[in-house]
Amino acid sequence: MALTDIAIKAAKAKEKPYKMGDAGGLFLLVQPTGGKLWRLKYRIEGKEKKLALGAYPDVGLADARKRRDNAKAELADGKDPAREKVRRKERSKIASGNSFSIVAAEFINKRIKEGWSPPTQAKAAYLMAYLTPVIGRIPVSDITPIDLLPIFKRAEAKGNLETARRLMQLCSQIFRYAIATARLASDPTRDLRGAITASKPKHHGAIIDPVKVGELLRAIDGYSGHYVCRYALKLAPHLFVRPGELRFAEWAELDLGAAVYTVRVECRCRREAFFEAHGLWWKFQRKSWSDDFREAKHRFYCKSCSQRYGRKVRPVIMETSDQPARHHFPLPDEREWKRAVSRFRG
Repeated sequence: MALTDIAIKAAKAKEKPYKMGDAGGLFLLVQPTGGKLWRLKYRIEGKEKKLALGAYPDVGLADARKRRDNAKAELADGKDPAREKVRRKERSKIASGNSFSIVAAEFINKRIKEGWSPPTQAKAAYLMAYLTPVIGRIPVSDITPIDLLPIFKRAEAKGNLETARRLMQLCSQIFRYAIATARLASDPTRDLRGAITASKPKHHGAIIDPVKVGELLRAIDGYSGHYVCRYALKLAPHLFVRPGELRFAEWAELDLGAAVYTVRVECRCRREAFFEAHGLWWKFQRKSWSDDFREAKHRFYCKSCSQRYGRKVRPVIMETSDQPARHHFPLPDEREWKRAVSRFRG
């Protein structure tokens, strides 16, 4: 006789467990504690087995019958329902361990070990703040383009076109890493190419006319502002380094006699690569840049020269142009000599 909801609700606990049978091997096991558990009895390879289908009332009568039918279908295909249930649990565990957040953390840690700079790490953390709340817990294999598009569109709607582009770029990198580690079949962002409005590039001003370049060089030679800025301006056309790299240059990097400036980029988190076009150092035919450094060295550490600007130099850091500098930076801050100049002032 088939079970009914009324009969199940009316079932009372007894001293020993007892069964209430349904059809097709399905039955309800009533426990002495009052719990009611769905079980399916079946035979495979000549052996009788039981399969747990859930507890009543979390699993109702109709749902229990559907689970029974699914198990019967697996039996018809020659599969053991109990073994298939264990496999589904294992796949679920694996999927939960392959969530977007976990895979992204693996990828970012890998890139940090490979040399991502702190600013790049900060940018990645900023972009992950967009992604984690929406798709962080979803397994990478379950993420589709429709899951990603609203994230990119949200940044685009705010006018942050570059952020939207970088979000797509970071997602693509994470998905390609998941593909390389055998956790994903294809990159879902590839179908979103062209869905985001491209940002217009902003070109910075540059002097490309040789005549105007000459005017700039003559203006630098005639500059009469602050001495730190003056020497920096004179050095910049010869060294072709970024302002921050010039500010943080150290005496240890300079060989004034040989007119060689060795740029040690790894010391101050500059660019990851050396100036490959010139090997590991830059050597110039003209020695005027080293002369500028000699003059700067004398200016910064000579008491008579510093008095010209109304400042006194402490004897501990007084140097002459022929003595080795006791200070790390050729372009120090005028208020704090132990650190590089914070900014150039005219």
